[in-house]
Amino acid sequence: MVLASEISLYERLGGYDAIAEFVDELLSRLQNDPELGVYWKGHSRTSLRTERQLTVDYLCEISGGPVYYRGRDMKEAHDGLDISERDWGIFIKHFEDCLDSLDIHGKDRDDCMTIVEGIENVIAENR
Repeated sequence: MVLASEISLYERLGGYDAIAEFVDELLSRLQNDPELGVYWKGHSRTSLRTERQLTVDYLCEISGGPVYYRGRDMKEAHDGLDISERDWGIFIKHFEDCLDSLDIHGKDRDDCMTIVEGIENVIAENR
């Protein structure tokens, strides 16, 4: 018998397809945000597809899935973007709204928030 504590967040969220759906919604919200959309301005479709795939892979890996993230570490990937604490707050609002829209609550939501809050200090530069 597998204990609930042994089931990864990746599995609890529904696996690869569910995380990919989350990423699609999140990136759409971020790219269309009047303040954050600037970070994607000028990117080609190929670049946007690559970024989407890297985001899916990253979230799958850090949630305990059988996916290997091959991108740069979060500090290197966001270095020089001058992401402010305000930008981070807007990102978190979109992140939480996506969790709500996909009906992710309770421990699963808490675990998702713990993961994303754990990378704030390497992404938000102007704190």
